[in-house]
Order: sequence, then structure tokens, then C-alpha cells
Amino acid sequence: MKQLRMLGALAFGLYLIGCAGNGTPVTGPGGTADPFVGSPKVEMIYTAGFFPGSGLPTFGDPMNIRTGEQVQFQLVRYTQSGARVVVTPEGWRVSDTTQTYGVIASNTGIFQASTRQSDISQVVTARFSDQDYSVSYSVRPRQIRIIGSILNRVTHLPVPNVTMYFYDVNGVYLGPATTTYDGSFRAAMPSSVARFQIVNDTLPDTVFRLMRHDSTLSVQTTSPDYLFNRNSSGTPVAVSFDQTGMQWRLTGVGQTCLPLLSASSYVNTDYYLAKPILVAPFGDVDDLNNPIDPDLLAEGCTVP
Repeated sequence: MKQLRMLGALAFGLYLIGCAGNGTPVTGPGGTADPFVGSPKVEMIYTAGFFPGSGLPTFGDPMNIRTGEQVQFQLVRYTQSGARVVVTPEGWRVSDTTQTYGVIASNTGIFQASTRQSDISQVVTARFSDQDYSVSYSVRPRQIRIIGSILNRVTHLPVPNVTMYFYDVNGVYLGPATTTYDGSFRAAMPSSVARFQIVNDTLPDTVFRLMRHDSTLSVQTTSPDYLFNRNSSGTPVAVSFDQTGMQWRLTGVGQTCLPLLSASSYVNTDYYLAKPILVAPFGDVDDLNNPIDPDLLAEGCTVP
């Protein structure tokens, strides 16, 4: 059984970014109360603005900070309606007390990564209401970055907290990436990256399978439209995308993971997947409008 690794239930139809320094929940539509659910959690955004002109925070994976980057850690809470509220902690600290891999501002959570990569993951901690809240982070070499998004195949809305493992052509593990609040992932990887595998038990219980990229799909160095799946208020909106080249991932024992990208070499820049990765919800139907039987689609794939 899949495990739902999310703090509280995120309402994907709402993507509100609030701010309540004292931890007071925001007010819902019509002045109704919108209480917090779950505990505070530490998240990360790119302070430089990953998408210029969007006017919104761009969420990042703390395990994929690259050397020399500046990011900001935030302590956030979610309300019953799914609003994201930033709260002000009493201070920030990191386990890297020698500041070998970077320096964090204790009052703002802004983290400036050093030029040295971390061999093992570190921990950043926020102190709030006499409690500590932490998340692991890692500083990776400044190599290429694969950027994409995981969306629901029916609603076209983002799917956060899904973990992916990346490998080279020989099946050597290169590192993880996890989708953020907006469903995107940013994997800092060596140029040998060739395949990825979804960790199936990190998928929400509301979906059962994923779609894959066809091995002939190209990549691009400009952001595709599907990453702009939000309006000016931060609310997720269903995006339109062409499913040409997307197929059911008929995988299981003895079936290999298909190539991630068709290109064989990269430079130190950002590459966007030309299409999103799609997950299929229960009750979905195939192209002939027949119900899809999840028992006929085995989970996972092997990495040669």
C-alpha cells in the first residue's frame, strides 16, 4: 500500500501563499475560519526567482542545492483549505556548524551555499514555539539540472512530495529529487544521468500509476508552459499539454526504465523536460473510454 507522505491533505485546487508571522491561520472565503492542519514544516524557495516575472516564490528541493546558490528556508503551515502560510521562527541553524557547505542567516533562513559539495546530507532546523522543525539538505556539484513537473493526468494539477531516483545508463544511482509544493522537481545531476524511477510508495493514495516520457522526447533550455501552472494569486490552474509521445508505463519485473532524455551529453545548464510526467488517478479510463484496471499495470521498473 502506498504511503501518503504529506503533512495534512493539500487541496490542489488552492495554491495560496499567505504570511502570518505569529502563526495565526488565514481567513477563508466569506470570512470563515480556516484552521491549521498538521504540524509546521520546513520548505525551501529560490530567492533569486527561478522564473523571472512570475512574482511568486519558486519552490526547490533541499536535497538538490547546487554549489554557490542562494536559497531561503521557510517554516510553513497549511490550513484546512490548503493555504500555505509562512510563519516566523525564533531562529535558524544548521548541523554544519563549521559552515563548510554554506552559511545560513539565523533571522531570515537565507542560505548561501559554499563552493564545496557535501558528501553526506546536512540538517537545517527552525525553532518555533519551543519546538524544533528540521529538514535534510545537500549541496551538490554545479553540474546540469533536470527540471520537470509531475501532474495529475485528469485534473492537470501538481502532485507534490513524490520522490524520484536518478541513474546513469549502467544503473548506477546518482541521487534523488522530490517534487515540491507546485509539483515541480529540480534534480542537480552529473551529465551521465540517463534514467529515473518513481518511488511508488511516495505517490498519493489517490493515484495508482504514472505515464512516462517517450525515449525520443527532446529537452529544452527554456521553461515549458506546464511549469506555469498557477495564476497571479498562486492558485493552481489546470494546464493544457499535448500527450503525444506519452504512453502507459507497462512496467514490472523484467521491464527496464526507459531513457530519461534522448540527448547523450549536456553542459552545466538547466534542461527542462519537454512534457510533464503524468500520474493516473483511480477511476481513470483509457483512450477507448474503458476503465483502467490497476491490477493489470505492475508498479515500478528495473534499472539495467
